[in-house]
Amino acid sequence: MFYVLRGIFHSGRYQKAVEIIRGRWGDMLEKGATTFWEVFGDWSKSRCHGWSAGPTMLLPAEVLGVQPIAPGFKVFRIQPHPVDLTWARGVVPTPRGDISVTWQRNQEESDSETSFELKVYIPKETAGEISIPGLANANPRVSLNDVVFWSQGKVKMKPKGVKKVEREDDYLRVTLEGPGEYQFRVMQRTIIPIEGYGGTRWKNSPEEVHQVFPEKEFSDPGHPVIDFWSGATDELVDFFYFEDQVLDEKVTVNFYFFKNQLFQVKIYRRAGDFSFYQILNELLKEKYGKPVQEKLQPDNKLARTLWLDDGLNVIELSFNPKSLLFPGITISYIDTALEKELSQTRSQREKLEREEVQK
Repeated sequence: MFYVLRGIFHSGRYQKAVEIIRGRWGDMLEKGATTFWEVFGDWSKSRCHGWSAGPTMLLPAEVLGVQPIAPGFKVFRIQPHPVDLTWARGVVPTPRGDISVTWQRNQEESDSETSFELKVYIPKETAGEISIPGLANANPRVSLNDVVFWSQGKVKMKPKGVKKVEREDDYLRVTLEGPGEYQFRVMQRTIIPIEGYGGTRWKNSPEEVHQVFPEKEFSDPGHPVIDFWSGATDELVDFFYFEDQVLDEKVTVNFYFFKNQLFQVKIYRRAGDFSFYQILNELLKEKYGKPVQEKLQPDNKLARTLWLDDGLNVIELSFNPKSLLFPGITISYIDTALEKELSQTRSQREKLEREEVQK
């Protein structure tokens, strides 16, 4: 039965092989077996027989995915085949030390962005090739030790410990340089993770934003006019900015706060031309995926592209050379929950001011 199962695995019918193991060996377990019995169905024979021990080799090799490439596992491959399983873990002993593998995948209805996670330990004096499944899904990203190195179908950077990265059908093959612990994640862009500019996060305080950019020279805090339709100045808003460069173009990066919480970042390029807008548009599409809205007026006089995440947070790229407040190109990151609260507060204050005037 060992050679039959191995033939089925090697023919690519991994699910069928696992179903046979479940049926044949599962029957033993249901009858109380704690060892491998000699014959299927005839339980009067040997109750501890090596001929039936095939799954102990085949499951680690084919489902967990650990197989030697060179004698003694000096070079080996880890290529999981999840079939209908949600997780697997195991240790494969070798002359040079144990190879430890744990993988887990999330069900389709899961809210997690991570669709597949693989943790491996590579012993000393060995070299490993890791084949990571999950590239058949749309627009996956792959990270190693929380650093994304594969996105949009290509290598973004080569992380520490990696010798080579290449795609092989629906797998991403990563050749590691040496021993150690490695954690890979395959992430699907089911939502757009929009946050503030750089390393800032929504609800950061002004002090926390300063810490994210310690080398920048910030302006003094101010109380700006925010161009959120009403254009009213709100006493609860603070802002500051610093000068920076994007694609060798000088820009102003403005941070807006409501009740000491970051809720918007504007990257502003005064009098930028349309070609610069087009370059930024392509870069943002590469980072955030397909926009939910894209408008372009004739003769390129006005343009706007909009991305949303599942929380309705917004990133907006606009080209408006005739705007009174912000003529040129603006990239806006907006936390809409705090922006809504700001708008309500502004409306309440304006209402109170009108009532005072009427008195």
